[in-house]
Amino acid sequence: MLDALSAETRPGMISALSRSVALESFIALEAYVADRTTEYAAALTATRMSPSQSPIGSAALGRRLVAVLAKRLVGSEAAAAEQLLKDVADSVASLSTSAMVVHPLQMGWTGSNLQASDIPPLLAFAGYKEEKAWSQLTHLWMRIEGQQQARVSLKGIFEESAEFRHHAAHRPDAVLPLPNLLTLPRNVAHFACSFDLLMCMGFHALRSSSPQNQVPPPSAASSKMRRVVHGPKGWSELAPDSGRSVKRSASLEDAIKLARSRALKNAECLIVSAPSGRLCEWSYPAFA
Repeated sequence: MLDALSAETRPGMISALSRSVALESFIALEAYVADRTTEYAAALTATRMSPSQSPIGSAALGRRLVAVLAKRLVGSEAAAAEQLLKDVADSVASLSTSAMVVHPLQMGWTGSNLQASDIPPLLAFAGYKEEKAWSQLTHLWMRIEGQQQARVSLKGIFEESAEFRHHAAHRPDAVLPLPNLLTLPRNVAHFACSFDLLMCMGFHALRSSSPQNQVPPPSAASSKMRRVVHGPKGWSELAPDSGRSVKRSASLEDAIKLARSRALKNAECLIVSAPSGRLCEWSYPAFA
């Protein structure tokens, strides 16, 4: 729809449509990250890891709760606030035990909206160093895109998306650049994919660790991408790196099922693309 716009289209319609794309794309990303961090928190709790084994340590876990709690309590109904405080108290109490209870608030963000500065602390939960978090994300994004060398950083793409969202929310007359808007939903989806896969890779390493044997998180640059794509003869499963078709299936469901089993065995990422080339599904089967 966006690429059908012309110079003769009413300016008001262009402004409203561009603002809607910018807002909805980033709101969807924030909702996705919030949902996934809730699942990450549950997965970390299930490992029964001690606070001292956590990559960020018990003190940082407590500080993150304090930083995010006040924002979440504002505007909460009394019953919801009471339950939230109870859950937070359980999480705080667990910091002095041998099995931590991770609350989703510890993976929340302190501002009104998700910012680039919020991402490295989240990746630290999965064992990645904060100062290298965006570099790891960019390397993984390059693998997903099949690039040998990144033209821009994923951080720059994220910051552009966040800036568009800010302008769309606070400037009713904002008309955002059409070429950027055409790629915005795709960029947001690729960030979500890179972020989720890197978190899952790190958590898989944590889950495989023990107090005597700490397994470091894998480097994004060495990650393997198994792909499922649509072709003239149905759905093809492509092997990592070589791109060689190893299996063709008539249905997408069968193709994903077979590819997932191989990705699980080899600790690979699984990327599924729609017939249009749009990224439509991803997973790291080793951390289900």
